[in-house]
Amino acid sequence: MVFRYHTYTKLMAGSYTDWVVQLDRPAKLGLYLRFLSGSDSTLRWNGATIYRLPAFDGAVGPVVE
Repeated sequence: MVFRYHTYTKLMAGSYTDWVVQLDRPAKLGLYLRFLSGSDSTLRWNGATIYRLPAFDGAVGPVVE
C-alpha cells in the first residue's frame, strides 16, 4: 500500500477530489475504496485521471516507517 486515507465519503467527495502522491518510479496502480463499516450507496466512483507533475521531478519524498 502506497497511500491510505481515512474519511467519510461525503467529506471526501466535497473536499478531497485531487490528491498528490509521489512514486519513486513508474508503476502499475490499483485504485480502490475499502469501506470499514458498511457501504455508501450514494457514492459514484467514476475512476481516476493520473497526471505527471514535472515540478516534482527529482524531488525526494519523505520516508515514513
